[in-house]
Amino acid sequence: MFADSVYVKKSLKLCWTNPSNIMTRTKLYDLFSYMPDPRLNRNKKHNLTDILVLSVLAVLCGAESWNAIQLFGTTKIEFLKQILYLPEGIPSHGKIKRVFHYSNPISLRLFLCVGSIHSGTKLYSMMLLL
Repeated sequence: MFADSVYVKKSLKLCWTNPSNIMTRTKLYDLFSYMPDPRLNRNKKHNLTDILVLSVLAVLCGAESWNAIQLFGTTKIEFLKQILYLPEGIPSHGKIKRVFHYSNPISLRLFLCVGSIHSGTKLYSMMLLL
């Protein structure tokens, strides 16, 4: 966790802010921030939205396994810190796998479909930055 991070609780939604490194909000991040978190409160070391956005970007860039998603995150950490909170760094491949195991696949598909309709080519242009 960052030394100067501030933990904010707004309307029962957990949110991390880092005053020294202001995060650039993206439409993809905003879209996934509305997805309900199926995990227990005691198991929420990493932000659900961070894990989902990291996974989508990694898969778009060719990741085909949980290990590849984690490797993508550790390789692109400087870029990812600009668009994700990552208060505890990049999650392990096991944590990424568990998030998708406990998430509702229909909800994930719905969020991705709605996002692709609203964002158009923005996601593709974001992938080019990587």
